[in-house]
Amino acid sequence: MGNSDFIQQRYSEFTTFPDWIKKNSRLWVNGEVKDSVFAYAIRSLIENNVVSPPVIDNISDRVCNEAGLCVKETDYVIYSHTSKYKNTTTEKFEIGRVDLNGILINSKRISEDGVEINQFYLDENNKIPIEEKCCTTTKFLYKIPIDIGQIIEGNYRVTGITNYDIGTITRAGLLAQNDDQSKLLIIDKETGILLSEKFEIIKPVTVWEKSSLIKTNVFQDSVGIQLHDMNIPKWFKTSTMWFLDGLISEYEYVQALEYIIGEKIIIV
Repeated sequence: MGNSDFIQQRYSEFTTFPDWIKKNSRLWVNGEVKDSVFAYAIRSLIENNVVSPPVIDNISDRVCNEAGLCVKETDYVIYSHTSKYKNTTTEKFEIGRVDLNGILINSKRISEDGVEINQFYLDENNKIPIEEKCCTTTKFLYKIPIDIGQIIEGNYRVTGITNYDIGTITRAGLLAQNDDQSKLLIIDKETGILLSEKFEIIKPVTVWEKSSLIKTNVFQDSVGIQLHDMNIPKWFKTSTMWFLDGLISEYEYVQALEYIIGEKIIIV
C-alpha cells in the first residue's frame, strides 16, 4: 500500500509534508513497510526543498591510502572508447571493495558483441591485470600528488594543466605525454582519475583512437543518498512518531532530518 502511494505521487510538487508522505511514514513507524520506502519519501522531500541537508563534498573528505590512491567503495567511472572504425565501446569500473588484497573492481563492458561483466583486483601497479581480457582500459587510477615535470609510468612526462569538461563539471587535468609523443593522457589533478587517453599509431596511415571519461559519481556533490542496503536507525522512528502525533512541529522534525542526514547518521 505504501509503495503504490509513493509510485503514484512521488513526482508531484509540494512545499510542505504531503499526506501521502505522512501515511508512508506511519506505515514505516508501525513496521509495515521497509526502510527503503521511508527513505524514498525523504528523497522526495529533499527534491522539493522541504528538507535541505548540507551538501556533502565527495572529494575533500576522502582518505588516500599508502599507495597514494584516493578511492572509496561505490566510486565509479564510465569511459567511452572510439576506435579507428568509429565503433564505440563503453566500460564502467566500480570500486567494489578496498581490503588487504587491494582494490576490487566490478567492471561492465558494453560493445557490439554484447555485455560483459567481470570482477578482479588491480595489480601492484594499480593496473587491470594483464590476464584480464575484459577491458579496453588498462589503467584508470594514478597515484597523487603529481607535479608538472614529473615522470610517471616510466616514460610519461607531465607537461602542463588543461581544463576537462564532464557534462556541466569542469576539472583541472594534468597533461602527460610519452617519449615519442604518440600517446597523451589527461589525469585529474585532485583525484588521479584518468580523464582522457588519446594515441596515434603510425602504420601505412595515421590512426587515432580516444578514450574519454563520460560519467562518474566522484566529482558530484551529494546529500548522502544511498541506493542499496539502506539502514535507518530504529530510534528515529520515535522522532517520526512524535511528529506524526503532533508532539513536535514540522520545523523541528525537518531540523532533525537535516541534521542526521548531514551527519550521515541516516543515509537515504
